[in-house]
Amino acid sequence: MLHLAGEKQTSVDAGMQQLRTFVGRINKSECMLYDGSGLSPMNALSARQMANVILYMAKSEYAREYEASLAVAGVSG
Repeated sequence: MLHLAGEKQTSVDAGMQQLRTFVGRINKSECMLYDGSGLSPMNALSARQMANVILYMAKSEYAREYEASLAVAGVSG
């Protein structure tokens, strides 16, 4: 994601800032993002916010890559 945003150097903090900026453009209400793994109990997205991210990505130029990255129920993930 940092590479796509034109960042030359990467760090956890820079990555989290880019993630917050990206999700903030899609969702007007605030979400809580602690880390980029999605495993922290401190991460909080509502079902509506997650649906907005999925809809946004389905319409983006990266839709194919995004879909391929998702787990398939009963198969992967």
